[in-house]
Amino acid sequence: MHNKDEKIKKIIYSKEMREVMNSHPVVDKRLYVGYFLFIFIALVFLYFSITVFSHGIKYKIHGEEIVATVKAVNEDERLISIKYTYNGEDYQNILKYWDANLDIGSSVNILVLKDNPNDISSTSNYILLSVFLLALSIVLITYGLIAYFKAKKEETRVFLLIKYGIKKIGTVLAIEDKYVSSEFKHKYIISAMCDDVVYDSKKLSFAFNPEGMSGYLVDIYFNEKDKNNYFLDYTSIRSKYDEKRKKNQDEE
Repeated sequence: MHNKDEKIKKIIYSKEMREVMNSHPVVDKRLYVGYFLFIFIALVFLYFSITVFSHGIKYKIHGEEIVATVKAVNEDERLISIKYTYNGEDYQNILKYWDANLDIGSSVNILVLKDNPNDISSTSNYILLSVFLLALSIVLITYGLIAYFKAKKEETRVFLLIKYGIKKIGTVLAIEDKYVSSEFKHKYIISAMCDDVVYDSKKLSFAFNPEGMSGYLVDIYFNEKDKNNYFLDYTSIRSKYDEKRKKNQDEE
């Protein structure tokens, strides 16, 4: 089992597989960019989650909540100038705020570090925010990794069929247009007959309009032991289409 896994791993990262997949683009390469973008964004959220959590814990453990008075309000930068008294000493400081109802003379609760009263923070629930950011980052990372490995698995399946499977020739019966509104693009399902059995492709994207290609021949690769595991090679339709178009041009 270990040897089989090592063999599959070598295939996935082999130059041969990359070349075959470049000529048979089963997965849109732009999707890989999207997957890694999801993971990158998730790591950014994770960083902020850790930062916010550390901030919240610091004031939760070493801080004390007191009441300060607003001296001035900067609405453009959402800052307030405050004054407060701690252990008999008066202090002045600047604080970020999110309450549009704060006016000069208003009271506002703040957290003061016991060892350094000049170090203050608002009483926002930073720990709850950090948990939310952490949960969001985990969801994004999980989605990105699952989608990535699912795509790699499909590429590996198709490569193994092309390299080790049985190749047969089918005839295209129909090409059904499936508009995917979430992706704002047209995708197509190809139906082809081979040995009196109809095989359907998955939803496919094309760099050309494949409609009107009924009757064209198409390569179909089968797993020798599992006929339900097959790959309808839609790239072969394009090559045959190009060959026919070139032949018609030569005849003209």
